[in-house]
Amino acid sequence: MKFTVTVLLSLLLVSCAAPNFFLKNRRVKENQPIRTLRVVVVCNSNVDVNRALKMIEKSSKLTEVEVGIRLHVIRCIPVGGESYSMYDNLSTNPSWALSQLQSLMILHGYKPKDYDLALGFANDPFLQKHLSWAMYKPFGIIEDDYRKHIVFQHPSVRVIRHEIHHAFLLSNGHTSLLMGSASVINPNPNAKWLNKRDRTEVLLNKWRRFDQRVELSSTYRQDRVLPLDRTK
Repeated sequence: MKFTVTVLLSLLLVSCAAPNFFLKNRRVKENQPIRTLRVVVVCNSNVDVNRALKMIEKSSKLTEVEVGIRLHVIRCIPVGGESYSMYDNLSTNPSWALSQLQSLMILHGYKPKDYDLALGFANDPFLQKHLSWAMYKPFGIIEDDYRKHIVFQHPSVRVIRHEIHHAFLLSNGHTSLLMGSASVINPNPNAKWLNKRDRTEVLLNKWRRFDQRVELSSTYRQDRVLPLDRTK
């Protein structure tokens, strides 16, 4: 009797583990080959650069496991001072913040073909940071012209991955799970992964060119990169 119970329990464990094993192997195959994105990081003077780089590294590992996309930081650019304090108007004018980031890339000699993603990091004061939901201030935002410039007001691993996935989800806006608007604070561990439809689209657009403008529906083309007025 004891032997029979042991055999039945073993078979049960094998049957439960088998789907996960085959699912993992299937994902590994679907994720090949790995795409490495060239990332330039721009940080305000009040940002802990080492912490930002560690968040990017962790985001890279998780994203590589999920869709075979790796983040490789090719340069970190610190900025500061009143003249280039980035993203002050992120809540009221996202396009201005995104344009600031693009202008900084141009200022430092980068053409669109020279990098895939530009990630701009900024920090709010403590009180303002924790009132962001009430102020309708985004944690992060990506532009809708190239889908390659991203600014973060309150970066975390989940927020970083959320915005990077937007660079490959071009057919719609926010969807479920990770791409849901509340997913950045969702305690559900399953919320850190894309749903099946989103993952399929990310894989479909995985090898898109970041030096070319994306074709988006007008419904989702909201946050544009605008030319900055150099006279101000």
